Amino acid sequence: MARQTKEDAPAKAARRGTPKVSGSKASAKPATKPASSARRAKAPTKGARASTPTKTRRLSPDARRRQLLDDASRILTEEGLEKLQVSALAERAGVSRPLVYRAFPTRHALFRAILEDFTDAIDRRFHSALLHALPKGGIEAIAKAFIEASCDV
Repeated sequence: MARQTKEDAPAKAARRGTPKVSGSKASAKPATKPASSARRAKAPTKGARASTPTKTRRLSPDARRRQLLDDASRILTEEGLEKLQVSALAERAGVSRPLVYRAFPTRHALFRAILEDFTDAIDRRFHSALLHALPKGGIEAIAKAFIEASCDV
């Protein structure tokens, strides 16, 4: 292999994309690396605040579960069962997929929780409607009247 001469050094440095300083033993590497796109700071978008970010409160596990159930119910009613995916729910709720899986280990568990929530809501509404529609004394008065009527037979 031929020995490199001073005349060859600038051409070789140009091929590498680094300037060669004549007469010095400076490193061929640039002094600073350009920031990669992953590390580059993003400029604030139009309308974005330049002040300190606001703190967000973490929801309790029960409140997070409630939020996920509400969002899942909306997806189910607006878009259908086939669109009820964990990734879609996580995106709509603004959380990560692992957080959704922490609350509902499977899609089946999520769907079951939605159905249980729905039946509980109907049960509460039905019970409330019965209490308001029945005469004073409520269900107990009806049960007592039924028992008395049954005993008279």
